[in-house]
Amino acid sequence: MSRRNPLGIFLAEENLGDEAKDFLESLKTHEYHLLDPSFNERIRVVNSSKEIGGIIASHTFELGSLPQIPLAPLNLDHPGLRALVEQGVRRSSQRQYGEPLPFATVSQLLQAAYFNKNNVSLPDGVMDPAEQQQLRFKNIASGGGLYTVEVYYLSLRTDGLASGVYHYNLNDKTLEQVRVLDTDDDILKMQGAFFGDKRSNIDFDHASGIIVMAGIINRASFKYGNRAIALAYIDAGAIIHNLYTVSNLLGIGCCGNGGFLDDTLRTYLNLRTTSQVILGSVIVGSTV
Repeated sequence: MSRRNPLGIFLAEENLGDEAKDFLESLKTHEYHLLDPSFNERIRVVNSSKEIGGIIASHTFELGSLPQIPLAPLNLDHPGLRALVEQGVRRSSQRQYGEPLPFATVSQLLQAAYFNKNNVSLPDGVMDPAEQQQLRFKNIASGGGLYTVEVYYLSLRTDGLASGVYHYNLNDKTLEQVRVLDTDDDILKMQGAFFGDKRSNIDFDHASGIIVMAGIINRASFKYGNRAIALAYIDAGAIIHNLYTVSNLLGIGCCGNGGFLDDTLRTYLNLRTTSQVILGSVIVGSTV
């Protein structure tokens, strides 16, 4: 006779207040938003203006005339720091894609960007085996170590992987097939959930796939209440940062994307409760 884990009771409860649920609803993009000319024009103007992007990138919070203490020079002779800075300099969003990515490359991307530390076999000498056995956390900072995010891979044109929706099981290092996309029309319909109907400047026609972060808010709300929403978005941001870094190392293109129809995408991912929320996505493909 199996014993039920009592923690499961907390994770199954709805621990968000009504105001938090209303907030999550207010964040969604719906089809009626796409019919609003001002909504589309605002996005078009910002996307097409290099001047606006430059102003935003160079802007910093103005605090007035305060004493300034210069930082010590960045030590680029340190091999680790130099490698990290080089990755940051080269890193950029790629919106145009070429040939389909091989499934093996997608496998490397997912497993290097988000993993359980105790589920990775490092080469001899990198870490003491006894030390590695004690690792029980994932490779991102997460509020309370609760890891609210589940990752999905939406295969559009991946060489060696059927088109469909897959859940990334990082414990078993597998993709679990949630939904099959049998026809080109099925793929186009799902792309439509990401404004892949030419409203976006992202090359969905050649993208290999889309990585989606879904927040399971209950994993943190049983402990932190409504604050769990903020923690879930921080988790997703950490994973997106890793996806950019690993994509750069692998020589493939990626682009973070917050433009999607939430409820349509929830259907594709088979999310069922209000505490299961789409947090963000990253489009991936080969560079051109």
